[in-house]
Amino acid sequence: MNIKLTKNHIVLIFCFVIILIKAFQQTTFYFLQGSSFFFPSIDNTYWLFFLSGIPQFISKSVYISIILDICLLVLPIVMFINENRILRYIYLILLIIFYLYFGSVTFLHKHFLTSIIFLFIPLLFNKSKLNLIFWELIRYYFLFVFISTGLWKLFRGSIFKIDQFANILKNQHCYNLVHSPDSWFAFVTRFVNNYPISGEFFYLSATILELTFLIGFFTKKYDKTLVVLLVLFGLVNYVFMGINSIEFIGYVIVFIPFDFFENKFRFDLNLQKEQN
Repeated sequence: MNIKLTKNHIVLIFCFVIILIKAFQQTTFYFLQGSSFFFPSIDNTYWLFFLSGIPQFISKSVYISIILDICLLVLPIVMFINENRILRYIYLILLIIFYLYFGSVTFLHKHFLTSIIFLFIPLLFNKSKLNLIFWELIRYYFLFVFISTGLWKLFRGSIFKIDQFANILKNQHCYNLVHSPDSWFAFVTRFVNNYPISGEFFYLSATILELTFLIGFFTKKYDKTLVVLLVLFGLVNYVFMGINSIEFIGYVIVFIPFDFFENKFRFDLNLQKEQN
């Protein structure tokens, strides 16, 4: 069986990597199992999830949590080899449950994690026009969200406050300043606080970078540049804020042309028999 590496395969690899990282971080079903308190906050989706009894059911059973974790890791591998639509529907439901369970137990309604859900949706419509349509929808959704963060800074006027970034860092790294004064994040916070003009430079640069993605609404000519800028944004975000944005950086997939991998990578899974 000859497999051409497509955009859909990249999504499966991305999902597998994210779940693997969550397993190493001990934040999958098994490690979050046993919780007796859930935090739906003011989000109606989380309330419906809580009222369904699903999180309580998962939390009470070690075996169910183990099975769900195994499915999260194994199904992407199976779907990489076998394009089974039923498995893809099952996996999407599983990803949604994981996202809601993770947020309910950790009290972190982390919207970055939605990337594995949104990026997986086009796979339900493989080899059809809906696949292309959903890829375009997710592209423009991401552009809207990313540009909105820049517009929020602009119209709120925060980019014109010279100590804005310094205050953000002090709030973000308060623990490091007190308990780990020699850490990198404590050093960065003190430096920006002492030289607020440097913080203004980085904050303004981040805003300009976010607004640069506006070009993606009008042309795909500069998509490669947008990929580089998005990865750069994620790296700088971690260096200064200590925020792991790998789930968010996964949106680079929407900027990759459909035939980019197909013409470069192929996997032949056939067992070749030697001719006598």
